[in-house]
Amino acid sequence: MTAFRNNGLTAHRGNQADFPENTLPGFADGLASGADWLETDVHRTRDGLVVVCHDATTGRTADGDLVIAESTLAELQRLDFSAGFRRARGLSRSSCPPTRLPLLSEVLELLLWHGQARLSIQLKVPIAGECAAVIRDLHAEGVVGFNEGRVAWLDDLRRQFPDAPIFHDVTGRGETIDELIEQARSHRFQALVMYHEQITAEMVRRVQAAGLEFGAWNVASTVQMRALVRLGVWRLYADAPRALAVVLRREGRPL
Repeated sequence: MTAFRNNGLTAHRGNQADFPENTLPGFADGLASGADWLETDVHRTRDGLVVVCHDATTGRTADGDLVIAESTLAELQRLDFSAGFRRARGLSRSSCPPTRLPLLSEVLELLLWHGQARLSIQLKVPIAGECAAVIRDLHAEGVVGFNEGRVAWLDDLRRQFPDAPIFHDVTGRGETIDELIEQARSHRFQALVMYHEQITAEMVRRVQAAGLEFGAWNVASTVQMRALVRLGVWRLYADAPRALAVVLRREGRPL
């Protein structure tokens, strides 16, 4: 395997600016944009398979509304998961071809094939054991990390994968930055990730001084991207990774 990229560009649900979110074409383009991490979400089907989707239901992104936990993989894969993207943008079927719901295993196979990026997995239901089985079956331990807000779920994942990078999603409300840093240290998390509008220069300074990585999620505009990079935030979760790649290059960060 070649060396992993390390540039702080996380493609959030793939490249969902230009492709349907959480689909194999979107993930492939996220990698092509230069991302060092892809981020995704997982659920379990009624027949016990781990699939990639943000929502618990399919109505927003697909052409039918099913509850993932109550549906089999075969039922879910009859749906077109490009439909929501196509509707929102007024696209034709030829310009935005149908896609199906991916298995976690398929996304991991893409990362293993690529060899230079990794996958950050967010559990939407408590299925650490099922995720672990898929990862181990593919010998993909080296290409995964996890992001989540619930400490207990992250601790479960840490027990499954003692050496995996863990990004703790925090709100910045109700706890001081020093309390969040101490929590990260005590639970062996590598990074704190916060909604971009909550981040201050003092937070960045304190997190970096503690030897942790600081990340920002839901970074939409190039103005926000530039401001956060100049503030010293290393990791940015972007819906438009190609736009972020341009900003990073202009700010002198090699991709």
